[in-house]
Amino acid sequence: MAANSGSLGFVSQTRARRSGVSTKLSSGTWQVAHDRPLVPGKASAKSGSTLLGCLGDLLRDSLEGRDEMQTLDNEITWLRRYAEILASRHGDAVRFDWDIPPETGGVLLPRLLLQPLVENAVQHGALCRAGGGRVSVFAQLRLSSDGAASRLVCTVMDNGPGLAASEPRAGAVGLHTVRRRLELRCPGSAFRLQSSNEGTSAIVEVPITPEVAA
Repeated sequence: MAANSGSLGFVSQTRARRSGVSTKLSSGTWQVAHDRPLVPGKASAKSGSTLLGCLGDLLRDSLEGRDEMQTLDNEITWLRRYAEILASRHGDAVRFDWDIPPETGGVLLPRLLLQPLVENAVQHGALCRAGGGRVSVFAQLRLSSDGAASRLVCTVMDNGPGLAASEPRAGAVGLHTVRRRLELRCPGSAFRLQSSNEGTSAIVEVPITPEVAA
């Protein structure tokens, strides 16, 4: 009973985080759109309306009370819209790269699992790189000895200054949330950080079973 109560409490915390993400997105996007002159026929007007369209999609997807799991394809679709807002907000200070092979798209993950990893990579990695930084998101299937896909590996990598040796990177609460959600929803999964003065990689591994494949 205590374990079940803890799980329900954590689901509530996860939904609260999703609501918090939506609040931050709303504030940041409205500010970007407000700062762009909406001149009919100009690229700036199109850009502003595109941002607001992205915001609407993100808010709907993040707040809908659907299942806690979603396919990687749906996760990446959400993250691309999120990245478009961040790139517009920060200009040339951050750029995004994506490498998501089609065969990885049907694997299930906890909803918005990768969002705090992308947020940390931007705030504490790319934006700390003089002259502009990059955030790369890529996925691959790891094969077992019989040649069948056994694990999905997702990596969010930045080219920032790396983790401080003496203290945890800011945003550690988000990293704890990632670990806890993997423990509850994807038994046998793994999460780790690799860091150097050339950047940080956050790596999520999820075993592919009938329960986590669409």
